[in-house]
Amino acid sequence: SIIESKVDSILHVVNNQMSTYIKSSEISNFNKSSTNFIKPSKEFRYTLDYAKRLARLTNGMFDITIIPLLELWGFSESKNDWTPPSEIDIYNLLQNTGNDKWSLTNEFLYKNITNVKIDVNAIAKGYAVDIISHLFKNLGYMNFMVEIGGEVYCSGFKKDSKEWTIGIEIPDTQTRSISKIVKLINKGIATSGDYRNFFKFEDRIYSHIINPQTGHPIDHSLASATVIA
Repeated sequence: SIIESKVDSILHVVNNQMSTYIKSSEISNFNKSSTNFIKPSKEFRYTLDYAKRLARLTNGMFDITIIPLLELWGFSESKNDWTPPSEIDIYNLLQNTGNDKWSLTNEFLYKNITNVKIDVNAIAKGYAVDIISHLFKNLGYMNFMVEIGGEVYCSGFKKDSKEWTIGIEIPDTQTRSISKIVKLINKGIATSGDYRNFFKFEDRIYSHIINPQTGHPIDHSLASATVIA
């Protein structure tokens, strides 16, 4: 259908600009390029602008340059015999990370140091959800739900004129059961936690959520967080 074609086109644009899994995407070309700048497409630039805003709002805790640390800790591939990386390797990579290592100036994306890499996967899915939601509304649809990889937006009502109901999982590594059900109208929701993507070594859990200031996985008792906006 026309709608499916438009949605596919949006996803194609987002992937070809911002997916680190597509080797020919804009972000992949920037990461592997020996030159220190590119002119990002409109959608990519919008996401980068938002990443800078989030970095300021979180005092640097939101950081799109930690992809080398994720790779070092093994979260970019499956490993059976996993061990934590050495402190010297973590320290060395920290020299190439940080929100001061990249910049947006006069519509260009710059590397402020040669070895910096960026990854906007934390917000690119949510951006795609927003764009698809705007598409539906522009076409006259007010009652719908859009979901991409756990990022959700609920507009209007379900077909039975009731609110949309979204389940939030119990943050448990062994089960997949619901902790809470929330009802949404014209709101988005997303959950992140340490209970699905992690490694275990000597009875300690290492989460995929990296603290960009230390280079280590987060180490506190908070298991998951849900944001409704």
